[in-house]
Amino acid sequence: MIRLNKYIADTGICTRREADKLIANGDIEVNGQKVKKLGALIRSDAKVAYKGKIILRKQSMYILFNKPSEQQPAVHYLKKIEEQFSQTLQPISCFSDLVSGLILFTNDRQLSQKLSNEKLQIQNKYKLELSKEITTEQLSKLTAFFHSVKVVQNSSSTIFIYTRGLVQENELFKQFEDLSIEVLSIDRIEYGPLKKGALSRGNARELQLREVGFLKMLKG
Repeated sequence: MIRLNKYIADTGICTRREADKLIANGDIEVNGQKVKKLGALIRSDAKVAYKGKIILRKQSMYILFNKPSEQQPAVHYLKKIEEQFSQTLQPISCFSDLVSGLILFTNDRQLSQKLSNEKLQIQNKYKLELSKEITTEQLSKLTAFFHSVKVVQNSSSTIFIYTRGLVQENELFKQFEDLSIEVLSIDRIEYGPLKKGALSRGNARELQLREVGFLKMLKG
């Protein structure tokens, strides 16, 4: 069972508070019967109509996209993803054109707001290719700024950086500029509990239920 005002709000036509007004005004029918009782519960498969027209709840969708390294913004790929999954979506925690890797798209406004909250200490993992090898002293300075920095074995010009919370890419670039190191590429390979895995460049997939659950359980 679900509250009628939540069902109406989930269709996207209004908020729950506004839905209460529609119910009180007699604009809502459930299975052909007008319902004016606030707080009414209905079955999830009930037929709900607004002014005689059936309204349907939007299906919450969570899409993980592996952005290519072709210096295009996330919105450049939005139309393609929306057509592929037949949903209107928005990117979460978007980054600059220069950064490639994982981006989450969803139509779940509540989760989107949660993941965009600066107080949420969600961990990101980036793989960086640098113009030259990094020294121990430089590594120490980077570690003081980032949550964690690890050098790839046998290649000290390739490093992994772990961040917590919302770190703007310009902040990330600045740390290397201060060390006179050019960043050749940045690739986000982990976003919270989400990992790139076998997801190839330019492709997208739906999140598994357990992945959605992990995101919803994150605490600030």
